[in-house]
Amino acid sequence: MGAANKLQPEYLRASDLYETVNDPISRIMRKECRKRGIKHLRVVYSCEQPVPVPVREGAPRSERSNLGTASYMPPMMGQMIAAETLRAIAHVGNSPTNWEYRLYSKIFRAVASGLFAPFVL
Repeated sequence: MGAANKLQPEYLRASDLYETVNDPISRIMRKECRKRGIKHLRVVYSCEQPVPVPVREGAPRSERSNLGTASYMPPMMGQMIAAETLRAIAHVGNSPTNWEYRLYSKIFRAVASGLFAPFVL
């Protein structure tokens, strides 16, 4: 999904579209998928909060977008998509069980929403 204004690759996750957090493009995609009856779609997204960017005063809405993507994020996301696809085709890898998947999703959502403060080393 979207990597604009996100800098930390360790926040990249692969999950179902309906489990994503902190990604405006995912919100739009969820709406479109509901319209089309798509119930499951595996995606790669970043649960990191976007870096705030200054907006020029008085700029019209069409010119307010200062979205930028770090040069290393799209290739990393592409590698993750390729890995997910190959594992799915070959039926190998560490596919979490249903209850593990739900548990990990709840933990990721809690961390991404700021419920748990990140550890600083």
